[in-house]
Amino acid sequence: MTGEVVIIGVGSILMGDDGVGVRVARELAGREVPPDVRVVDGGLMGVDLLFELEDVGAAVIVDAAHLGAEPGTVRVLSPDDMRLAGLDRLGGAHAVGVDQVLAMLQVLGHQPELRLVCVQPASVGPGEGLSPEVEAAVPAAADAAIEVARGLLT
Repeated sequence: MTGEVVIIGVGSILMGDDGVGVRVARELAGREVPPDVRVVDGGLMGVDLLFELEDVGAAVIVDAAHLGAEPGTVRVLSPDDMRLAGLDRLGGAHAVGVDQVLAMLQVLGHQPELRLVCVQPASVGPGEGLSPEVEAAVPAAADAAIEVARGLLT
């Protein structure tokens, strides 16, 4: 295990606002990030998320989640916050939920510190591109992911 923090943007770019995590990862690719932070465009990783998390100290996962808020709202959640809010599977379009990946990691004897940067979608359904509200939230979600990653490095 390293002290590295990985930011993973997940979602489907073919399902409207579900692609916000991928869009944030692409936004971060054009920015300077702290030296011990790695950014991954995770797409529809599913169980492959396990391999990105097995050797890191901490991770920030960025995805769409139905928060019951205005479209484009950005919130940072812990796994416990996520479970309490019933968001265990984030945007719901992924085959394997984050809670299931964390359970697999625990069986393997590794439990990285995890935070989720969630963006309230306006629309999740077939089609490319984000809604205007969610596209406008991309810089704020990218800022939040970097801020959370910095906090996890200390």
